[in-house]
Amino acid sequence: MNRRTHSKKEVESALGYAEEHGWRVVPGTGCGHAWGRMYCPFNDSDCRCGEFCITSIWCTPRNAVSHARTLRRIVENCAPHRHKIVSLRVIAEAKRRARAQQQHGQQQEQQDPQEQQPGKDKEQTWNTPSH
Repeated sequence: MNRRTHSKKEVESALGYAEEHGWRVVPGTGCGHAWGRMYCPFNDSDCRCGEFCITSIWCTPRNAVSHARTLRRIVENCAPHRHKIVSLRVIAEAKRRARAQQQHGQQQEQQDPQEQQPGKDKEQTWNTPSH
């Protein structure tokens, strides 16, 4: 979608991030302090109770880095987006645990034949009756 660019590169980067995640960025009419608005693509009841489904983008923020960080945080904390990230993290963690258990099982299989021989010697010497 063609739109005019924001004058602050940090804010423009955050707007690009929002657009990558489906947010609609609409430049304003040029009056007031707002450069434009960001609209959430989901706009459902789970989305922060509808409070931040529309976010203003300031034209000249006092601190551009902080404003850009705030815009990114709004996109990241959007409920459907957050659930997607959390579910991906849960899947990745489950795969990591499965891999670790598999590697642990392979290590025990490799160690078992080595441990069985000394263990049998000890059992045989302890179990032999002494007359």
